[in-house]
Amino acid sequence: MHQFSAARFTYERFAKDTLYADQRLEAQFKRAVSALEAEDEDAEGLFQSFVRTHREHPRSSEAAFYLGNFRFDKRDYAGALRAFSAVRAADVWPEQRDETTFKQGYAHMQLKQDRQALHYFNYLKERQATIGLMLITMRAIWS
Repeated sequence: MHQFSAARFTYERFAKDTLYADQRLEAQFKRAVSALEAEDEDAEGLFQSFVRTHREHPRSSEAAFYLGNFRFDKRDYAGALRAFSAVRAADVWPEQRDETTFKQGYAHMQLKQDRQALHYFNYLKERQATIGLMLITMRAIWS
């Protein structure tokens, strides 16, 4: 936990002192990840700010993915859906795309929005994603 706090402050300093925009953006992203791993109170705000500020950058989708997972793990399904809605499929790995789609379906199911849940699960079924593996993983997380 402490290593993430130290990493966060290092990335904050790097973001302020760096001349190149790409490096500054990367430092901001890693600062948000470190804050999330350290469970800092402002981690969600850092991710939301990053996604708003860098909406067109591929890292924005990855930041939305992290934020969605954070909210999903806290069982804030409505918040997870809001975050996952900012994930652009073309900007994340196929595994992340499938995980996002599965968790969107699961979140809708938990919110008793079965029609929307079915939409996401059918999409995965059509893609022949490994839903069984994801279900086993989810059970392991929550047991």
